[in-house]
Amino acid sequence: MTCPLPPLPAGPGTYRIRYHVKGMDMEGTLDAVDDHYLQIWPAPLEDPVTVKATSDAFQYFLDPERFRRDRGL
Repeated sequence: MTCPLPPLPAGPGTYRIRYHVKGMDMEGTLDAVDDHYLQIWPAPLEDPVTVKATSDAFQYFLDPERFRRDRGL
C-alpha cells in the first residue's frame, strides 16, 4: 500500500526517513499487532543506513529472492 505524502513543512528538497516497526515476526499469531513509527526531516542526501535490524522478516526487504529460496517458497 502506498499513500501520497502531504506537502512537507520544509518544502521541496532532500529528506531523511526513519522507519521503525515492532512486531513484524508475530504475523499469524494471536498477538499479531504491528507498531509503526515514521519520522521525516530535511537533511542532505546520504547513503541509506540500517541502524538495527533484529526481525527475521526484515531479511525479506534486504534480499527477497534469498528469503524465498531459504524458505522453499
